[in-house]
Amino acid sequence: MEELQRRLHEEWAEWQNSHPEGFIATPKEPSENGRIYWECRIPGPPNTSWVTRLFLVHLTFPRDYPTSPPQCE
Repeated sequence: MEELQRRLHEEWAEWQNSHPEGFIATPKEPSENGRIYWECRIPGPPNTSWVTRLFLVHLTFPRDYPTSPPQCE
């Protein structure tokens, strides 16, 4: 589990330098059941009525990440 957390921290640090403008990702403390997740906010698409909104998404990372992809909730 610590190896996964370390890897995700490194990926997050790298992402901070190169992410698309307006996108936000915040790693959260592991949940009570040990799930590792990030809280993300994705901006609405340009030229739509949603352009000023941020949409909340949770990414939950499986223990065998990156072999298995994160789940999006």
